[in-house]
Amino acid sequence: EGFLVYECNSLCSCDMTCQNRVLQKGVQVKLEVYKTENK
Repeated sequence: EGFLVYECNSLCSCDMTCQNRVLQKGVQVKLEVYKTENK
């Protein structure tokens, strides 16, 4: 139904380029979501 996000942390041996550090990197792309009449 949904997706879990697993984050690396200071206890991991990876660096900040690890793909598991999704939320820690903050907003990468500005996105606007809006509803249209026909969709």
